[in-house]
Amino acid sequence: VILEIAYTHYSVSSLFSYWLGTLTAGFTAFYSFRLLYLTFLSENNAYKSVMKNVHESSWVMILPLMVLVFGSIFVGYLAKDLFLGLGSDAFLNSIFVHPKNLIFIDAEFIPYHIKLIPLVFSFSGIFLCFFFYSFLLKLESFWFNAYDSKNLNIVKVHHFLYKFYNKKWFFDTVYNLFIGYPLLKFGYNVTFKLMDKGVIEFFGPYGLSLLGYESSFFMKTNYMRGNLKFYVQFMVLFTVFILFFIAILSV
Repeated sequence: VILEIAYTHYSVSSLFSYWLGTLTAGFTAFYSFRLLYLTFLSENNAYKSVMKNVHESSWVMILPLMVLVFGSIFVGYLAKDLFLGLGSDAFLNSIFVHPKNLIFIDAEFIPYHIKLIPLVFSFSGIFLCFFFYSFLLKLESFWFNAYDSKNLNIVKVHHFLYKFYNKKWFFDTVYNLFIGYPLLKFGYNVTFKLMDKGVIEFFGPYGLSLLGYESSFFMKTNYMRGNLKFYVQFMVLFTVFILFFIAILSV
């Protein structure tokens, strides 16, 4: 439905969104069926100790799953008119739709083959996944066992492409190398060591505590020796300072 509504805008951006979403549906079907194929159809790669302990779930788990399976298969089809289609007001008060975007009726009259294209892409993704993992991987194994220089080059190319796509186009590597690690290094050496543990701490709590300790030690070792003359001078200076401060405030 989202793809159909995107198509009905009849603009460059909407058509791009439609085809991009359709292609995404094909890739989603590809990796979803890949999980099913590797789980149920491919050869087992687990250890023998793991396979010895494989067992079905108990009925405590199976019964709720059966209810969920029934709901996932039939409820969407039986209750679709409650949420989609003309005259449906299921989300009328919960989702705001701008009047300019109120074009759900146009989605009901687009060409039928446009509605089928996402379905075709989805089944194509399933077929390509099955073909790739059931045929190409075995063919690669045959090439590799043949140990021919030409076949070995093909295997190397296939390994590179598989690694390239499996590692998400090395996007994480590039991101960590040029963005993640430099920011982490900057945060540790500059904001943490230089600023937080350096400037802020030196002029903040550590510096003030050290200044208080050194000042008290200086006063104790140089003046606090029981000299009555020093005590009188200190009291006079403190009294003058207080009077001067009061005079400034009273002006």
